Amino acid sequence: MHRKIWLKKAGMILGGCLLAICLMGGILWQGVAPVHAEDATERTEVKITDFNISHYSTSTATSFEWNERFYVNMNWDASAYGNTLKEGDYFTVKLPDNFVFPKNTAATHFNLTAPDGNVIGTAVVSPGSDGGGTVKVTFTDYVENRYNIKGKMQLQAHFTKIKNDETNEFSVSIGSQVTTISVPITGPTGLKDEVIGKWGEASRDGDDVAQWYVRINHIKGNYTNFVYSDELSVKNGDLGGMHYIPDSFVLKEVKYDANGFNIETIQEISLDGKLKITDNGTKFTIDMGNIVDGKQYQLSYKTTYIPGTTLRNKASATGSNVDKTVQASYTSASSSGSGDGNLMSKIRILKVDEEDHSIPLAGAEFKITNLENNSSFTLTTDAQGEATSGKLVPGKYSIVEVTAPTGYELDSTPYEVTVTEDE
Repeated sequence: MHRKIWLKKAGMILGGCLLAICLMGGILWQGVAPVHAEDATERTEVKITDFNISHYSTSTATSFEWNERFYVNMNWDASAYGNTLKEGDYFTVKLPDNFVFPKNTAATHFNLTAPDGNVIGTAVVSPGSDGGGTVKVTFTDYVENRYNIKGKMQLQAHFTKIKNDETNEFSVSIGSQVTTISVPITGPTGLKDEVIGKWGEASRDGDDVAQWYVRINHIKGNYTNFVYSDELSVKNGDLGGMHYIPDSFVLKEVKYDANGFNIETIQEISLDGKLKITDNGTKFTIDMGNIVDGKQYQLSYKTTYIPGTTLRNKASATGSNVDKTVQASYTSASSSGSGDGNLMSKIRILKVDEEDHSIPLAGAEFKITNLENNSSFTLTTDAQGEATSGKLVPGKYSIVEVTAPTGYELDSTPYEVTVTEDE
């Protein structure tokens, strides 16, 4: 939208003139173009304005369990760069060494999207081998001709190398700017009367595979005709072809500590004649016979997996003196981000003869001053009597003629205009 302000000049000597000031709103076509490394600039003055972690579950507890999965939430602010950011510019956040970040694609590569759906930046998480890592955000051309660029990121992680039953400190940093939080963490309290326990996690074999573990007989019981059974399911009932991977099953006799950690592997147990996979690879049983002398076992296996799906897994232990069922599920980790910025506008000046508007006046020089920060620049009208600024941050500006066109009197009257984002 254009808005014109016609301002008559008084006291002409050699001829009057008329000044038109037009505020021009920017209309940007957004898209993602290849980033040219030679044009990229690292932006170390981006700030983390908020850093916290939250439970992956719906818990609102202020403390965290030593082994839980959680969200890492960060608000970032690049407004210190005003309207100077360009496509390819980037910033890098160093992540806490005590956090382990997943390595699947949905967790390590994600877009930061604006409210209108355009991509403001792309993010890549590079997890460390035993904790920590970085997340690098590279801006798209969305940031060009915008100011007040800010946004958020959310990652997923779990703890490592922490002090249980104490308050731990975790830090993120951009350049020399460090943000630290304190988090109370509760340690393990020991397993109680567990016959079977199970869980799923990401597999090193890729995004389309899930790894499962089963802890058997932590309680050190003795059982007759012990049968372990397992079944896959999803909420809507359609597994989409997900199934057990037959050659991935491994059963070991082990020893567990009080918290369920495997402290010794005694031997691998052959599954020949024991393992039966049925129902198109979505159910299986293992006939373990009699469990004596409180022997403990670990079962591991893999399933195919559709990324983003919540794959459920029901496990049962039955026998002449046992009947236990537990539920587990696995959902692949993912990261997300958002961002936004304000559009800038232009000032267009038109100088014409006051008596005959068809006569454009070249050579008129104007000083334009930002009234908020007192920065200024000059514009000179061309042969069509026009002068147009570059993109400007919205706000109040003063416009003063400092050099008159040849043959015309200088008009030193200051004119104040307001540049707004939507003009």
